[in-house]
Amino acid sequence: MDQLNHLIEGTIDFEGQKTVEKVATVGLTIGAIVSFILGYLFQDILYTVYSFGGFFAVVLLATVPAFPFYNKNPVRYQEVVSKLPVNIQIGEVKN
Repeated sequence: MDQLNHLIEGTIDFEGQKTVEKVATVGLTIGAIVSFILGYLFQDILYTVYSFGGFFAVVLLATVPAFPFYNKNPVRYQEVVSKLPVNIQIGEVKN
């Protein structure tokens, strides 16, 4: 259940974002080229549209879910250090 929650939540790190961008760019570029060639060979625009739609669906399934390999380098934040004394009340002025 925790893995499903992580996939739905959609958190990935910066390196994962770079990977997703590369996969999407390369996948859609290859899809556009192959779709154009298929449409040109068969002289039918529907081949172009449907084949690109298929490539788009595959790229969408590969990039949209937050797979664990997109989160291999999570950002580690520093602990919060309070600089105010704990015993000061709100509105109190100290000289």
